[in-house]
Amino acid sequence: MDCEQNQIVDELLKSYQEGGGINNIDGANLPSKGAIPGICEDLLRVLFPGFLEEHALCSSETDLVIRERIAGLMERMRNEVRRSLRSEAPDADAAMTGERAYHLVCEFLKSLPAVRRVLSTDVQAAYDGEVESRDYLVVSMHRGHRHPTSCSRSLQTEDSAASSHDDRMGARKNGN
Repeated sequence: MDCEQNQIVDELLKSYQEGGGINNIDGANLPSKGAIPGICEDLLRVLFPGFLEEHALCSSETDLVIRERIAGLMERMRNEVRRSLRSEAPDADAAMTGERAYHLVCEFLKSLPAVRRVLSTDVQAAYDGEVESRDYLVVSMHRGHRHPTSCSRSLQTEDSAASSHDDRMGARKNGN
């Protein structure tokens, strides 16, 4: 019984050209599935330094470690964002796409200190029992491990986040 494997392969190859959005050939369609978890883990390592390390992070090496992580994140995120931008506009100039990816990633990375400030107040609010169901951060810690296993924050408008932050900070200053 002949399975006509050559015809099957030819038809599949043809379908790859016709329906390009569901394959990742030549790297133009989607960000790398393998790169994204590493990027997310390094973002968590930057946001929560010392929690995800295999060995304790010493204060004397924090500067160098964070600089290296940010440089690595910049390069890897830029590559993945560039791939995404190319999938949206495959005929776009590669240099323009690379420059746009650089600026998007740079703006994102610049926001990390502000994200840490919000995370810090959310974590403190959780410890203080001030968390409402619509505005919270969940950091799940395994007993005996110094490592956040999950982290999520409800989406808010900028005004409601600032208001919630101000309310928590005011309550803390007043001893509540």
